[in-house]
Amino acid sequence: MKIPAIFILSGAMFLLFLVAPGPSLASSTGISVSGKAISLDSCIDLAMKRNLKLLQKAIEEKSASIHKKIAMKDLLPMLSTEYGYTGRRDANTISIFGRRTRISAHDNYEWRLTLSQPLFQGGTLWNLYKAAKFDKDISGILLRQAQNDLARQVKETYFTILENQALKDEAEAALRRLESHLEDAKEFYTAGLVSRTDLLQSKVELAQARENLIRIRHDLEISKEHLNLLVHMALDQPLVLTTRLRFEPLTSDISKLFDHALKNRPEINAARLAVQKAACMVKAAKGGYFPKVDLTASYIKQGITPDVSDNPFGDHDMAQVMITAKWELWSWGQTRDRIDISRLRLKRAKAALNDLIDTAKFEVRQAFLQVKDAEEKVRVARAALEHARENFELNRERYRQRIASSTDVLDAQALLTRSKSNYLAAITHHLIAKADLTYALGER
Repeated sequence: MKIPAIFILSGAMFLLFLVAPGPSLASSTGISVSGKAISLDSCIDLAMKRNLKLLQKAIEEKSASIHKKIAMKDLLPMLSTEYGYTGRRDANTISIFGRRTRISAHDNYEWRLTLSQPLFQGGTLWNLYKAAKFDKDISGILLRQAQNDLARQVKETYFTILENQALKDEAEAALRRLESHLEDAKEFYTAGLVSRTDLLQSKVELAQARENLIRIRHDLEISKEHLNLLVHMALDQPLVLTTRLRFEPLTSDISKLFDHALKNRPEINAARLAVQKAACMVKAAKGGYFPKVDLTASYIKQGITPDVSDNPFGDHDMAQVMITAKWELWSWGQTRDRIDISRLRLKRAKAALNDLIDTAKFEVRQAFLQVKDAEEKVRVARAALEHARENFELNRERYRQRIASSTDVLDAQALLTRSKSNYLAAITHHLIAKADLTYALGER
């Protein structure tokens, strides 16, 4: 059987669609698969858009917004309809001058359209709406807190990558220094100027340097994959960072930082709203002491047929308006118990707020002291690095002049590598401490 050409063309296009690469997350965010350079701010922006945990918080905020709409609609009039059937074994009759007259049928159908509006509920509905509004505002604040926490994680991971990159560069430089020293040791050994022990020691140190470089490269890849996880990209996505480790001392005054944190910390602002919400719930519970007044307007059609089109025993349709008041006089103290529970929750919310304020002050001071401590460590590590670099150059030159031993050079090399690692770790610790301080202030 000959297959029409249109089917062959359609099948080919379908297969092409299946195998063609779709739009990737990297390309949609300006990060190419080839590893286009990306800044810290770009990483944070990308995480805000794509991180799955943040997406969950955004969904919670949306849910709270819908709950607020539901509470608001409880204050508005409601329209409902009813349809019912009543079947009687005996029709209703009355006696008029000794004669029985039927006033209803065996089968009765009724359709009712009702508009109801709560007029007064003791403030319960209004305070429940205000509480739902506070819930919505709280969820928005908690979303901002999650964003701040995510930004801190991105910063820490970004700085860790920078540190690992710098450590890799230093490990490669140390490897080159050891290779150069091994060449000198080979020449001296060939000339009979050093023992085989010096040559073997140089080879061992070189092998250990290669092992150290492998470990550092592995740590670098793991830190990059962690950043990819935070920004919701493929774990093997190549990343090239635009910045390098940089030391900038902090110049802020701690007294101003306290005030800033108390105004901007999301969890503190959320706790303040939680106190107001708890106060609304106390008022809502007190609404049980008041009567409830409702307005109801109804349109009713009755008949003896399912389409309520015929009613030989009375009015075919009618309309009515009712105002009803209901006052619960005794319920075994349930209203009082609800009020007591609401008051206890209010006390708990106030205690939680005060605890958060104290915790925020402590965290700000702790983060501030960590920044200052890190600054001192950077200065000390920088001076030690300068001494270690000078010490290595001196010992290498002395070895070439046969004044120092190979052990002196290798020890100086190890000291230089360790000093450089300590210096890089100090700068990274300072950057992370500043990120922690920013988070403690309620900012990104």
